[in-house]
Amino acid sequence: MFCKKCGYEIQEDSDRCPNCKCEINNIEEKNMYKEKIVKLIKENKKKVIAIVILCMVIIICIGIKVQKRCQYPKCSNTSIEGGRYCYIHTCSYSGCKNQKAYNSTYCYTHKRESEEKKSEENDKFSNYLKNNGITLTATEVQYNLANNVGEKFSLKGNASLDDYYNYGYSDDIESRYFCIRVRPTGGSYTDEWYIYCLRTSFSALYNALLEKKNISVKMVCYIDKNRYEKGQGNMASAEYAIWN
Repeated sequence: MFCKKCGYEIQEDSDRCPNCKCEINNIEEKNMYKEKIVKLIKENKKKVIAIVILCMVIIICIGIKVQKRCQYPKCSNTSIEGGRYCYIHTCSYSGCKNQKAYNSTYCYTHKRESEEKKSEENDKFSNYLKNNGITLTATEVQYNLANNVGEKFSLKGNASLDDYYNYGYSDDIESRYFCIRVRPTGGSYTDEWYIYCLRTSFSALYNALLEKKNISVKMVCYIDKNRYEKGQGNMASAEYAIWN
């Protein structure tokens, strides 16, 4: 508090001003001063607590935002749930959430495994073609459908589920066959084939397509002579398939 006579600051327990020696006997004034000090301390304490809480909230929010952002350098996409990277930079191996390796769809752990599997699949597919005397390709058959009815041919490309049922492959076969659209490797949409797969024989392929939407396939197909109709496009039945 301060002396009312000279304005000098006085300690709270003082009875006399050390500057002008004026007696201080106004107890009520002392109490009012104490109450102001206590109130001021409480108000400042509340402000400090509020500021601390606000800072903590900001830090937590920033932490969550950083955690959810893809951690690939210079990528601002949102990371996938439970992972550190976005779908563009996440390994495509089922269940893996590691970062993709350079120039690969897989992480370093699964890149070699994928390459080895691909090599095995190529050998397996080549052996199937060789053992069954299949030399025709989808491209060769595409431009001469009528003269290749019943002939087996190879088809490689990217496949996805489709619902195109027409000509000899009409809607009445949908309960027994599912349809996939295959774009040949290096081809365009005009080269696409509609391949009809028996559900009982290719259930694993169907489930893989449901999970991944688009997969790489190697197939042996044929134009069913009992379903072929003049004027149809690239439509055939599946005999054999491997995929990844």
